[in-house]
Amino acid sequence: MPFFLSVAAAFLFGSGDFVGGLASRTARPLQVAVISQWVGFVILVPAFLVFGDRPSGTSLAWGAAAGGATGVGLVFILRALSAEVMAIGAATAGIVTAALPVVFGLVGGERPAAIALIGLVLAVGSIAPIVSDPRASAALRPGSAGLMTWSDLRRLGFVDGAIAGIGWGATSIFLAQIPLESGLWPVVSAQTATVFILTLVALAAGHRVLPPRTAVLQAGSVGVLHLSGVVLFLAALQRGLLTLVAVVQSLYPAVTILLARLVLKERLARRQVGGLIVAAIGVTLIGLG
Repeated sequence: MPFFLSVAAAFLFGSGDFVGGLASRTARPLQVAVISQWVGFVILVPAFLVFGDRPSGTSLAWGAAAGGATGVGLVFILRALSAEVMAIGAATAGIVTAALPVVFGLVGGERPAAIALIGLVLAVGSIAPIVSDPRASAALRPGSAGLMTWSDLRRLGFVDGAIAGIGWGATSIFLAQIPLESGLWPVVSAQTATVFILTLVALAAGHRVLPPRTAVLQAGSVGVLHLSGVVLFLAALQRGLLTLVAVVQSLYPAVTILLARLVLKERLARRQVGGLIVAAIGVTLIGLG
């Protein structure tokens, strides 16, 4: 059950990012992010005020921490994607997002089956080629001393991508601390924290919060898809191993790329095709384990 929940969450996150990409063609990415999170918030709060059970303070705190980490991740991935080659920041974020929960889970005593561990390694290794860009190799120019300088790392999006990955990896870790009996109230506190951070950043940057009318419906759809993904991801974390569930979910870029291929007829590079094949093998082995 946790495996299928995490696969479904990855599908919803990847679909949401695809729709968000379409919306960002006519609106600022930050506007899309803010509106999508507000839509999720508006859907969640009335529903839980009417039907939700009484939450515990601890579960709400973990949810808020997860939402705050998500907000940080979103802010820095937007910065990373505005770098010279967006694929570098995206790949860095993806790898850190997957690796951080794995390290935390293994240190904490989780011991997946051997076949699942092999799948885990393959899945994490597939992220970089999946989000790769042919321009990335040309952009990786070392400094005059023959080494990458801090300026190079910032220019290429490594630093912002790493911070985004730490935020999203921390989100998985925080959500995994929420007990099953807490229900979905922690999702409300998570959504509240994310909305607060993104709205604050948008206002501080002097951006209009509302996107153009043509992007409002798409941004709202992103909110519904991402919210549904968070609910399934939390359910998976509460029932399975953090090391495996977090890695399967982190493969959501594969869904985005496949949708771009199917809907927009975008061409895939050979390394992306290879990455998708490796990811499929890795996910299959995790499922078998």
